[in-house]
Amino acid sequence: MEQPKGDENVHKQTFTDDTIIKTQITPLGCTSDDASDTTSTSSGTFCHNTSEHLGVFETVGLDVLRHILQYVDDRMLVRCKIISRWFNRTCPALVKVVGLSSKELRRIGDDLSLLVSIMKPYDNITEVSFKGLKRLGDVHLKSVFDTVRVNLTSVKLWLCPSITDDSILHLASICPNLRTLHLNYCNGITNNSICNIATSCQNLRSLHLAECREVSDVSLISLSKNCARLHELRLTKTRITDSGLIEITRHCTRLQFLDVAGCDISDISIQHVELNSKHLKYLEISGCQFVTTRSICILRSSRRLQGLKLYYITDRGLNMASKNWVV
Repeated sequence: MEQPKGDENVHKQTFTDDTIIKTQITPLGCTSDDASDTTSTSSGTFCHNTSEHLGVFETVGLDVLRHILQYVDDRMLVRCKIISRWFNRTCPALVKVVGLSSKELRRIGDDLSLLVSIMKPYDNITEVSFKGLKRLGDVHLKSVFDTVRVNLTSVKLWLCPSITDDSILHLASICPNLRTLHLNYCNGITNNSICNIATSCQNLRSLHLAECREVSDVSLISLSKNCARLHELRLTKTRITDSGLIEITRHCTRLQFLDVAGCDISDISIQHVELNSKHLKYLEISGCQFVTTRSICILRSSRRLQGLKLYYITDRGLNMASKNWVV
């Protein structure tokens, strides 16, 4: 199908699958003043200030536009959603991932109430990702979960200190198919919500709890009983000990990634990691003050580990480890 004539700024070319994938798409009307407000993706450059320039896309046709937008990053599509009512009506089914950082929130006026309205047209969302939203509280987050609950399998929150167990308990009750939950630096999270996630979301594959300082062995015991399919576990600077980690290694034998940096574990649990975690590829034990060079001797015989991170271990231990791993 040929581009319509009548505007000298419209490129004269035939749209085929190849040209749709390779052509750089810049909405008409973007001037040099808009240059600082553009976002590049692998499939093109989109100007955020495009609401008044979408007539050309309507002329091209919805089928062609939908084909083009399949190659655009999901987060870029969400920004289009924010600025364009026309886009809302046209392509909601394409968006599967919703992500928002504190910088992007400022772009839409720092209005958290917009989060729910942003997502309402989308019925295929599988992942929600929020980073550095210090004002994001339980009320708004629970509304987001309710809006996208049908297909939601991944929730990633980073530096959202106002989030508490209340949101995660609600998530556990409505999203039993959750596979990924990242709550790094969310200080309001405790054993209560993690135990509920463990019992309600038994298909969980990836759990990150870095610096959730109220999480302890209680959570690990619940996870070990209910989430045998765990592949990733990040527990940086939590309150876990050898007891909890030993239970995890006994029952979650599919672990490939384990981060226990800054935790009060010792050589005892490291021995169990080596004995039971047959699929483990990456291990971080930096800053574990009770881990000694004895653990390095234990791990040295492992041929499956591809990465070992262990800051603040003695020089002897580092020298032994460096023969086989990236340290």
